[in-house]
Amino acid sequence: MKWHRLFALVVVCAGLAACGGGGSPPITTAGGNTAKPVSTAAPCVPRVANASSARYPDWSTATHGKSATANASKVFPTTQIPRLDLSMAGCDWQSVLTDAALVTGQTFPSVRQSVSVGGPFGCTGGSAAGDGEFLNGTPVWVPVNVTFEGNTWQHVGLRLKGGSSLVRSWNAGLLKLPFRLDFDRFEKEYPAVKDQRFYGYSKLSFTNNAMDDSFLREKISTDLLREFGVPAALAGWARVYLDVGDGPRYMGLFAMTEMPSKTLLEREFGNSSGNLYKPQGAGANWAAVSSNPVAVFQQSFEKENNASAQDWSDVSAAVDALHSPDRLTDPEAWRAGLATRFNMDGFLQWMAANAVLGNGDSYGFIAHNYYLYADTASGKLNWIPWDLDLALTCPNLDPRYPAPAYTASAWPLLRYVLDDPVFRAQYLQHAANFLASPQFDTALLTARVNQAVALVTPFVTGAQAEALGSRYSTLDSAAQFDLGVAQLRSVIAQRSSVVPAMLN
Repeated sequence: MKWHRLFALVVVCAGLAACGGGGSPPITTAGGNTAKPVSTAAPCVPRVANASSARYPDWSTATHGKSATANASKVFPTTQIPRLDLSMAGCDWQSVLTDAALVTGQTFPSVRQSVSVGGPFGCTGGSAAGDGEFLNGTPVWVPVNVTFEGNTWQHVGLRLKGGSSLVRSWNAGLLKLPFRLDFDRFEKEYPAVKDQRFYGYSKLSFTNNAMDDSFLREKISTDLLREFGVPAALAGWARVYLDVGDGPRYMGLFAMTEMPSKTLLEREFGNSSGNLYKPQGAGANWAAVSSNPVAVFQQSFEKENNASAQDWSDVSAAVDALHSPDRLTDPEAWRAGLATRFNMDGFLQWMAANAVLGNGDSYGFIAHNYYLYADTASGKLNWIPWDLDLALTCPNLDPRYPAPAYTASAWPLLRYVLDDPVFRAQYLQHAANFLASPQFDTALLTARVNQAVALVTPFVTGAQAEALGSRYSTLDSAAQFDLGVAQLRSVIAQRSSVVPAMLN
């Protein structure tokens, strides 16, 4: 998202270590006791880029090369959780934290606060179309080295990510913060890493589970959607260690997700050269193009690729088709016109599964958490869901979407589709199919949860636990994790019984 950073003449360093140094905020326990700082690194020195294009010794085609086939079994294994070690200069870590204070607009707390999730979002139905912009700018990128199974990936780009999850974590005084890795982000400064990949993947996203005390929802929900036929990302977990000058420190267990990019697009669509958009902002609710200035519309549909081509004709044509006057005068022509520009069946399939999963943190509550891809084979835009750590949190979300707040002015794509008898019938059939599918079979889903709990527990509250109650964990105690898992099980049971009754 092309947010406008708020510049200031004076960098506010309250709550952080000395502005010029490489040290980090002091760590305090939940009770407020000061512990060892993150780093005692020396003061910052200017970073010097290396113009050499010579590959470093760890480089191989299978592990680092662009031509390697994405190795999902290596990056997202099903029976173990990989360990990733990140290392960076202390001054770069300081830059990340100083910048976080600017983009969140908040001073880092001197004492860690409780990070209890509380009630889920969006469970009462639609609302005004929030734009999803929680930050004052895009967080700063810094270079890190990533080590995995004895191999190192150099000069990988890292930045903090997330909206409400980042703000919530920062305001609670956490140093376990959500982030992204971009493996060739710094290829201009360091030509030796040009087209660098991580077993075929160019970008990975790491969620700190600040919104999910069970640590399970991102992985389980994305798997369910993808297995149902929705083009969702691959997801898993990673044990993340960070060294900023004083040795590796366990930052906790993160949900790790494949970013929508070439690997996902080639797998799901068989091509990757079409426009990929990350909608967010004033126009991302699919309001009519004519109601938004061109700049606002284009900013709301930021391109993730093909950025040099100033062409948004595919997405503007789809939005125009949604708002065509044929909707009222010739519904059949309206449906045909919209389906020519937009994969309606795919959208209805996602919408149905998303509603059954009780995910309120999506289109219909806030205008973000999805991508659009212009498939070059079909010529249609396709809906790609994103950020599912709040799925399976709304036990009573009505899949019929009857709430008066789901208005055409706030959510035209949802409202117009549900008000059309043909599209609505297709939507309800997809919901029934999802309920009847193996993906939502109660016994199988419970077994999936049990397997996931057994896999993550050692690295959350078990033998290799997070530092519960510290700045390196979103959990105050092991009991909070147990309660989160119990609540997840409860929502699954409730959705299994409540949704069929609602649909009938």
